Amino acid sequence: MALIRKILSRRRLLAVLGVPLILFGVMMLFPYPRQSLFGPTIRGKPWCEWEDAIRSNHAERGDGPLADVMMFLRRFVFPEPEQMADAELFDHPEMLPLVIALLDDPSPSVRGACIFAIEIYPNIQDASAVPALTKRFEDDVLKNRLEAGIALWRVNKDRRIVPVCTDLLKNGNADERFAATNSVSRLGADFPELFPHVAAHAKDANPLIRQNVMYAMDQFGSKGVPILVTGLKDANAGVRHTAVAGLYSLGPVAKDAAPALEACFGDADSYVAGVARAALRRIDPKRVD
Repeated sequence: MALIRKILSRRRLLAVLGVPLILFGVMMLFPYPRQSLFGPTIRGKPWCEWEDAIRSNHAERGDGPLADVMMFLRRFVFPEPEQMADAELFDHPEMLPLVIALLDDPSPSVRGACIFAIEIYPNIQDASAVPALTKRFEDDVLKNRLEAGIALWRVNKDRRIVPVCTDLLKNGNADERFAATNSVSRLGADFPELFPHVAAHAKDANPLIRQNVMYAMDQFGSKGVPILVTGLKDANAGVRHTAVAGLYSLGPVAKDAAPALEACFGDADSYVAGVARAALRRIDPKRVD
């Protein structure tokens, strides 16, 4: 009997010790508790929490099987992570390793968001991102390739984006021209040699491309004024919106646009008429009642 009690007590001890160990092992299979205890952590939270927040903000349906499954699980099984503004999410130096890791994410939208974050947030503009950005510049969807080119310029003044934009503006189809003009709208101040290539599309058949052209013009200073004046007369209201906003942004250097702005006071679109008056007030207050 003593032997039996001894064996049973050992089993009880093993059960007392073993069950928690098994439960602990199961918990460690999941990233959140594992990373909470052992890391890695970012800004005091587990890596996986930030990763999930980025995916929740930016993954889109159709990005791939994994993205679609995770969207389904978040919608019907797991609680949706709290939405955060991108500046709060990305603009911190501790986010850099995660952002670099997600440049290889299966979702093009997630990759694009991380590329764009490097482009606009100085806190994560670091040379350690260059290899991953170069990979995206060489192999990704066109939008992400161009964003990676801009990010490479911001990080280490790599000019490889310039010939790509020039070629797309000269030889590209409508989608490629749209993407290239959108890139130039953020690069023109740094690359004045792009001006003639983008200005050539001021009368492109696609109004969205014409709108991008107008949006790019304030990057080129007074050189852009004649193109913006052309945009004020465009049949498309969206193009006129962008052109008049560009002249407002340029201010006094757009003095040659004054007569064209006065002509817009009677524009059928109230936004164009109102901003034209505001732009002229910035350019030459004496000409506005």
